[in-house]
Amino acid sequence: QALSVALISLFAIALLIFALLITTPGISLAGAAFEIVSAYATVGLSAGATAATDISGQVVLMLAMYLGRLGPLVLGFALVRPAWAGCDRAR
Repeated sequence: QALSVALISLFAIALLIFALLITTPGISLAGAAFEIVSAYATVGLSAGATAATDISGQVVLMLAMYLGRLGPLVLGFALVRPAWAGCDRAR
């Protein structure tokens, strides 16, 4: 279950990096990766590329912040099967 959460998070980070590269043409791959990982981890660091992004790039960064804040926790709870899920009787 922990591996599933980690792999889905890495896939989301890769997609967000790709989206930032598309929406901000002047940014390097390393700069986009730093900005997205920082936003996903809600660290608050920036390499200065955030100021160079337009509205669409800022939306991608906001999405990364939102997914990073709620994504792994909600996904982890969704993957865990409740103990009472196999019960046949009604409560």
